[in-house]
Amino acid sequence: MMKRRSLTAVVLAAAFLLPSCSSLRSVDRSRTEDDRAGQTEQTEQIVGSVQTEPVEETAVTETHSQESSVTEATETSAELITDETREEGSAADPHDGQPQTYDDAAQQGEPLSDEEQSQFFASYADTYYMSSGVGGWGVIFTLNADGSFDYNYHDSDFGTYYICHASGTLGNVCSVDDMSYTVFVADMSYEYRVDSEWSVTDTDGSTIEYVGADSYGIHEGDTLIFYSAGMDVSGLPFDYVTWYLMPRAIPEGEEPDVFPLSGFYNPAEGTAFIEDDYE
Repeated sequence: MMKRRSLTAVVLAAAFLLPSCSSLRSVDRSRTEDDRAGQTEQTEQIVGSVQTEPVEETAVTETHSQESSVTEATETSAELITDETREEGSAADPHDGQPQTYDDAAQQGEPLSDEEQSQFFASYADTYYMSSGVGGWGVIFTLNADGSFDYNYHDSDFGTYYICHASGTLGNVCSVDDMSYTVFVADMSYEYRVDSEWSVTDTDGSTIEYVGADSYGIHEGDTLIFYSAGMDVSGLPFDYVTWYLMPRAIPEGEEPDVFPLSGFYNPAEGTAFIEDDYE
């Protein structure tokens, strides 16, 4: 299984030579105190240690349709997370019943009113992507106008497909300044249990193997930083800018002075979902 890894300057230099997401994410994410000190001053000011009230998790019960290329397929042994299995206690958590712990993350700034928060979500409802630009992996993060979101991760390795389908809700939006906000991941529900395995037989008789993957780059309880398009690149975290450079094959040092897109940055994992500009 691929595991989440933070990017550093070393990762950026090697990213374009890596054959797959598995290689990219094999870099050790553990940061030393000196590494953490290298984060930008803005990020240090935004991320604190405020506790946030938990929000009740809701289950995703709708079975995800298979890829369009698999027609009239027969699916076996997919471990879906349903209301029934949650009540039994065996799948109260998508990660095989083991509660996950996340880095303490908090929000600072001025909380938005309910009306302002609704306007925020409506204004920035869009599709955001995360990819290194190499290999067959990627994440599609879709923010809806009501603050809910859909998450889809995919990767492949020697004919086995790793997928994570999830949905969730963002909330507690706080304004740090005119261009940046903190946003809390209030809840997140998964369709497939992590590490579950199943196969799909295509009409031509071939078998496709699937594995349920954990979400990469975002988890329930995380605090994200939203940066509006138009910010000075020099004031943005290096990891955030890196996720813009890599899939566009832009060398470090040749990034624009003004960041042209909006995006979500997760300082706890060093990951980012950048607005779509591929159309």
